[in-house]
Amino acid sequence: MTLSFLGKRSSKSLAITLVESNKFDNWLKKQDIFTKNFAKNTEFSAKNGAFIQIPAKNGKTEKIVVCYGGSASCLYALSDLPAKLPKNPSGYFIDSVHSADELTSLTLGWALGSYVFNRYKKSKTGTFAKLVWPAKVNRPYIEITARSVFMAR
Repeated sequence: MTLSFLGKRSSKSLAITLVESNKFDNWLKKQDIFTKNFAKNTEFSAKNGAFIQIPAKNGKTEKIVVCYGGSASCLYALSDLPAKLPKNPSGYFIDSVHSADELTSLTLGWALGSYVFNRYKKSKTGTFAKLVWPAKVNRPYIEITARSVFMAR
């Protein structure tokens, strides 16, 4: 069972910014006019688990903004993303500030979101987006916990 992570961030890795849903409007006010207009024109709704891909001027994704319910909901804030984000060979990295415990929960959620039961159907190995390991996480805990959950599933 391969976890969906990369060891190093590169210049082509894309940022994931987590914003608490109830603080999204304040966060948006501080962004550039392009980001404000893009969020408005796509009718983005800042609900827990919702995310928006903000494009660069060339049309490619520049960053991902994810809304979540705060530290109590960290575990599932990123769990949908491995399957839903485009597969960027350089991966994604978390660029918002979080405690080591929050980062560990966020990263574990990413790992759990990359699980697929493929015993009786064609393997989907390698079809998930990859996250660059954040520096402050408890990596052994994440690896052991994710693999244990995968075995129990």
